[in-house]
Amino acid sequence: MTQRFHLTRALFLCERLGIRVYGVPADQDQTRISLRGLARDIFASLKAFSDIFFLKPASPVPLLANEA
Repeated sequence: MTQRFHLTRALFLCERLGIRVYGVPADQDQTRISLRGLARDIFASLKAFSDIFFLKPASPVPLLANEA
């Protein structure tokens, strides 16, 4: 559960790491995002993209014993 403008990036990161996820937006209303917030989200999305495709993170560690 996260704010709507974080949701797409969070789902992308988890799915690329092989984690099955479902996203639930926490926003109750459609509030306007500020220009600063929009710029921050764009740069955060670019960083997420580069983290996955250029830094190539290691496989996630299983959280449950039966996932090993």
